[in-house]
Amino acid sequence: MKHLTSLCAGLVAAVSATTLTVEAARADAISYLASSAVSDPTLSASNNDHAIWLPFFRSVSGTPLTGNSNSADFDFVWDGRFEVMDNGYATLSGKIANQVDMDYAFDVTFNFRQRDGAGPDGVKRELRGSAYTENGGPIDTGSFSFFDLEGGSFTGTGALAGVNFGVENRAGSMTFPLQFGEGANGKNGNLGASVWFSLFTDNGCTNALCHELNAQNLIGDVNIDLQPVPLPAAFLLFGTGLAGLSAMRRKKGATVRA
Repeated sequence: MKHLTSLCAGLVAAVSATTLTVEAARADAISYLASSAVSDPTLSASNNDHAIWLPFFRSVSGTPLTGNSNSADFDFVWDGRFEVMDNGYATLSGKIANQVDMDYAFDVTFNFRQRDGAGPDGVKRELRGSAYTENGGPIDTGSFSFFDLEGGSFTGTGALAGVNFGVENRAGSMTFPLQFGEGANGKNGNLGASVWFSLFTDNGCTNALCHELNAQNLIGDVNIDLQPVPLPAAFLLFGTGLAGLSAMRRKKGATVRA
């Protein structure tokens, strides 16, 4: 009995310490898995399925991507993560690959800082007008959070090794921050995010495609679904085991008293 009591006490202490560690990590950052946003025809007039849209790849000659409408579409293939820190900063990162040929890939990072409100150009509304609450739809833009784009990087891998881009706000008459919330990805009603951006090189591009890429209009769009990262399975199993041991202890104690 003493051994069981000591074991339970040790497990309680270990779980408490683990819980504190997990809660401390949560206090520093909230992590979401990022994946491609698929258009919902009831909410969106578009027909898209991508995480990051780079339309200039349709016009790059001499590659398997040339002229293919899907060559603009890239998906996360490794650890797409959106991290929101308690200091107001956020990052989107992971490895993306082209839907036509996965050898055309980038390691990407976007850096953001939270802001109050959408800014002078308002909310980026890419869904049907009927999708928004003011028109009787389910998407409430008042629940969105907004983040200014503060740079980032695209580092080419595979067939794009040597293609290195920096990230900046998309030039044009309207500039929108990243928007985050249910329906914010502009493609469906899921929890997600979207932002327009531009890419640039700083003479660090060494791939044979660099000259042609630099002649393109290097714009892009992020459209992602997001799911909160769950607690590790090992932690959940640990908690289940502790509950079982506690139940055994209570049962044995009741038997002794009887």
